[in-house]
Amino acid sequence: MQESALQLEGLVTSRWFPPILALLQIVRHLGLIGYDYWSAARNEKHFDALAFLTRDLARPLFEPYGFCGAWTGHPAGQTSVLGLDFPAYIGAILVHSLINGHVACVDAFSTPRGQIIVAVMVAPLWFLVGLSFSRLAQHRWRRQAEGPLARALLSLGLLPLLLGLLSLLATAVSLFMSDIGQSLRLAGIAFWMFYSAALAAERLRRWPFERTL
Repeated sequence: MQESALQLEGLVTSRWFPPILALLQIVRHLGLIGYDYWSAARNEKHFDALAFLTRDLARPLFEPYGFCGAWTGHPAGQTSVLGLDFPAYIGAILVHSLINGHVACVDAFSTPRGQIIVAVMVAPLWFLVGLSFSRLAQHRWRRQAEGPLARALLSLGLLPLLLGLLSLLATAVSLFMSDIGQSLRLAGIAFWMFYSAALAAERLRRWPFERTL
């Protein structure tokens, strides 16, 4: 057990960990999206996936969307990536909204053009996550926050911990209901809640970062 833990630590602290993690995550992201198109083409008689892709990609990439509604609702792959790559969707919404001057609907990113914008953000997102994992595994923690205002603001960053716990509970319920897509979505949201809370705890020197290095 201890040997396995050391091997895992060696993997996470390797300089190759961030780019490998980013590559695996973009492959996973595209695979889940591709599964939706494959499933729709296979199960829906009148759906031509290639024609749909060609028609949508022929339009401007950042064209304003005048609707809120995914092309097939929220199939399993799209539901999964909405949680697993949640910050990438937030970034895509911000970029799209800034370019067009009004708030974009998240469902706009379930179309091929929207999926391209999100996919571009997935790799750098997970590369940065990989860097932070490596840094934390090496105990190269960021400097402790000083001052009452900074610590008060960072304390708010611990609140997502509660949302993460609720998401984990909802994940278990979804698994019981055999909804794999929804379970992955909720598990992804739980991960990002715990991740953000961990970064706040690092600056506040809360558990497991109490010891100052």
